[in-house]
Amino acid sequence: MAGLVYSGTAELDEGPASIAAPFTEMANQPKEVTFMNPVAFFEKKYTYSGVYAFLLINRIQILYYPLILPTYLIHPYMIWGIIGVGLISQFNLFLLSKWFSSEHSGLGYKGLVHLFGQGWLRLFAVIGLFLLIMKLSVITLGYVEILDTFIFPSMSSIWLTLSLLLVGFYIASYGLEKTIRFIVVVFLCSVWLIIVYIPFLLPPVAHLYDIYPLFPVDGIDSPWKSLLFIWSAFSGPEYLVCLSPWLKPQSRMLKSFTLANTLSIVEYLILFISSLFYFGSAYINKISYPILSMLRYLQYPVLERIDMFFITIHMLNFLFFISLFLLMIYGAGRISMGIHLKPTSRMGFILCSLALYACMIAAYKWLWRTESSLNIMIVFEICSSALSYLLVPSLLLIAIKLKKGRVPS
Repeated sequence: MAGLVYSGTAELDEGPASIAAPFTEMANQPKEVTFMNPVAFFEKKYTYSGVYAFLLINRIQILYYPLILPTYLIHPYMIWGIIGVGLISQFNLFLLSKWFSSEHSGLGYKGLVHLFGQGWLRLFAVIGLFLLIMKLSVITLGYVEILDTFIFPSMSSIWLTLSLLLVGFYIASYGLEKTIRFIVVVFLCSVWLIIVYIPFLLPPVAHLYDIYPLFPVDGIDSPWKSLLFIWSAFSGPEYLVCLSPWLKPQSRMLKSFTLANTLSIVEYLILFISSLFYFGSAYINKISYPILSMLRYLQYPVLERIDMFFITIHMLNFLFFISLFLLMIYGAGRISMGIHLKPTSRMGFILCSLALYACMIAAYKWLWRTESSLNIMIVFEICSSALSYLLVPSLLLIAIKLKKGRVPS
């Protein structure tokens, strides 16, 4: 593990061999490793190109919300909602690209302190810590519910949650730099899953009248709820601000952002339209997970239960972001407590993970299992994610303009 310091193994040059031998043996033995030894979780040796930004943005936008998307949209004319909100998301990513093209982004914490000051930055870290815990809790408990519904109906949700967190903890224990590299494996393993839904777009399954009316005839009842959900589904790229020291500052980052956002729009459209073709808008809101349930009806001579295979492969996406958010929560917690200058340690990371697990179990017992509380929890996450995606790029751009592009010496 990076950051562990071991003693050297050079032989002693002076004195008889019999005298030097004990000292040589002691020198060859590594120091005792304890949980309090410093571990460089946030060490930076390399910076990654815009390709990694493309992979990160696309996978975080296609994380949990696509699996429940049709239940919240229902009506066919929300196809235009996906396209419209996707275009607005593109403008937001344009603002975010201004941050990555500035010299402040490569400075990381130092650049943010220069823009906002120590006091405001600690306040933002507290707010970000709360938002990260809420987002991670919702996506983890949501995925655990999917596992409980489709694969492990008799297994306790508490143990399923613990299993996911343990795997995420193991990935995160290699440090942020190596965790970011894992996104390549995640993308290559999961991006092709959208091909599974192509048969639902073709006859005889697909009939054009299933997606009519494309425009509302009698007006739209509370359209802002569906549009807010779509906007929240496109959120997540704002968390790349935490990774800016590991991403190369460049003016061409907008190209990577645009490709990622465009791919996300295409994937959302394929998923929503295919579910409309299969279930119809009159029946789609009566299914808990229409995106997954429709896979049960696909039959292949070699592979059965496509839904279980899909969920298992998609688990890589969840595990990656669990590990990434674990590291972000650990870092935000250290900034909030003012101990960010102290070396990171295994024990600190373990305590942070245990505290997060306790929060998830409390949320599961007191909020998630009751339908009314569940709605409140998901609605709060949708609103908070939408708000953070709206404000973070704008605040960063305003702060850069106020500083007139100056960077700390």
